[in-house]
Amino acid sequence: MAGSAPHAADAVYQFGDVTADLDRFELRRAGVLQHVEPQVLEVLAYLIRHRDRLVTKQELMDQVWHDRFISDSAITSRIKSATSDR
Repeated sequence: MAGSAPHAADAVYQFGDVTADLDRFELRRAGVLQHVEPQVLEVLAYLIRHRDRLVTKQELMDQVWHDRFISDSAITSRIKSATSDR
């Protein structure tokens, strides 16, 4: 997502008190902008876009981190950050 154009299908997604605006690349909780790492938003956006199916760890690595090495614990950390109740 960082440095890439928004997808035409992007929109605003609401779940509980969380709003993910993929066009603006913003995450809000109860209307308050949340400061999260760009990769956390990339992970969340990818999971939202592909919410109709299982996303494998390898696919997530390929799509978010491309050819960079990332440890399993770092992936787990980003997923937990993207889905946690702060």
